[in-house]
Amino acid sequence: MYSIPHHHSQFDFDERAMLIGGKLLLSRIDSYVRDGKESLHHVEVKK
Repeated sequence: MYSIPHHHSQFDFDERAMLIGGKLLLSRIDSYVRDGKESLHHVEVKK
């Protein structure tokens, strides 16, 4: 039973890392989408 607190703290750390990773991934995807829209817009303007 003494391993439960360690497991709980490990779970908290994993959850925090997943939250941070998710935010970074979302911001990266957002920048990709923004760049993609800009490049599409430039292509339309060149036509």
